[in-house]
Amino acid sequence: MADQNGKPNLFTIVALVLFYGYAICMTLLTYLPIASVEEASRQLTPLLGWVPAMFYTCPLIFLFEKNLLRTCGTNLVFMLLAVFSGLIDVCSKPDIHYGNLYLDHDPYRPIFTLVLPIFWAVLMILSMKQLMQSTAQLPLVDTPLPGAGATNGFH
Repeated sequence: MADQNGKPNLFTIVALVLFYGYAICMTLLTYLPIASVEEASRQLTPLLGWVPAMFYTCPLIFLFEKNLLRTCGTNLVFMLLAVFSGLIDVCSKPDIHYGNLYLDHDPYRPIFTLVLPIFWAVLMILSMKQLMQSTAQLPLVDTPLPGAGATNGFH
């Protein structure tokens, strides 16, 4: 996993491994059609929200993107959307307990719907900063354009 403009540092690699590990776990917990997983997902709904993997599944598409700066930027966009969704969730929290797992809110729910996406967003910002600093330190080298100076047989 090397950036097209430079080499990633250890911080960026660890941040992306942690983020994608969490994203994969959330996606499997939400969408895996196994009875025990479905029951666990149902029990965790008051804590994690209705579709906890909504903002973690889409970044999995960019898991193998070669440009790490673009990958971190994409993850940041989805985490900012998750923060916005978490703010709406926290502001619209009802004080009524219905006895239905899909309608009740756990008191610790903002940790998963607001605090954790903010954590991932900050981690992506720091990773992007590290990547930009590492690419800014690269020496500028004049490289010829592909095909420049090549002849096609006609003189």
